[in-house]
Amino acid sequence: MTDWLPHWVVTFEPRSEGFDLDAAGVAQLSSDLATIAGLCDYLQQRTDAAMHASSGGGAETATLA
Repeated sequence: MTDWLPHWVVTFEPRSEGFDLDAAGVAQLSSDLATIAGLCDYLQQRTDAAMHASSGGGAETATLA
């Protein structure tokens, strides 16, 4: 939480060993990270809407995908 408001984050922790990726592996990692980023954004939007509604801000006004 920052400023007492919940924020969705992704945490990357150190690995005991490094790893190598070829171009296809990097592309797959990029795609996976984009998917995770989209999920994090979606969850943040839902959380923000719920917090707004619970604080008396009324119903959700944004359409969420």
